[in-house]
Amino acid sequence: MLRRCIFAVTLAGCILLILAGGFALPAARAQTRGWLWQNPLPQGNAISAIRFASDKMHGWAVGSDGAILRTNDGGFEWETQNSPVSSTLYGLYVKDEKRALAVGARGIVLTTTNGGEKWTIRLTGSREHLYSVAFAPDDKSCGWAVGTHGVILKTKDGGNNWSPLASNTKAHLFSVSFADKHTGAAVGERGALLLTTD
Repeated sequence: MLRRCIFAVTLAGCILLILAGGFALPAARAQTRGWLWQNPLPQGNAISAIRFASDKMHGWAVGSDGAILRTNDGGFEWETQNSPVSSTLYGLYVKDEKRALAVGARGIVLTTTNGGEKWTIRLTGSREHLYSVAFAPDDKSCGWAVGTHGVILKTKDGGNNWSPLASNTKAHLFSVSFADKHTGAAVGERGALLLTTD
């Protein structure tokens, strides 16, 4: 009887040790992967884009239902900012620690010049979803946004006013980038790749 009790206790201890070791191993592995969940904890909205200023400390993330999150410490802590829209925001461009733009569903463009304390809606005249926004590295007043059905919008005043450009495609455009204020590219569905030099 005593042998059975000792065997049962030893067996239970081994199982407990194996289980504990099994849980500790993935936890140890998770810590070495280099990705950690940051604050805020899941806030219920899908996040579509994240960008940082050149100082690598100030940044924003945007997503569904107009979600806008801001960090001042390189992404360790995030705070929710008041958004003037409830539409999904897909694209983001950060000029510096105070100035940023977000684009989204139904032609939405939002701008901030005070670190996100206030976001302002900018009229574009478009109802297409905007997926990406970029500015010329040599002239932050010149910018472009692209989206559904080949829409391309341009601003010459830093994002306050927008006008349409002819793209000659109906393909959805998902990303845009510019090397300077004359040279840029946009890419999208079905292998669409548009280039401009003017």
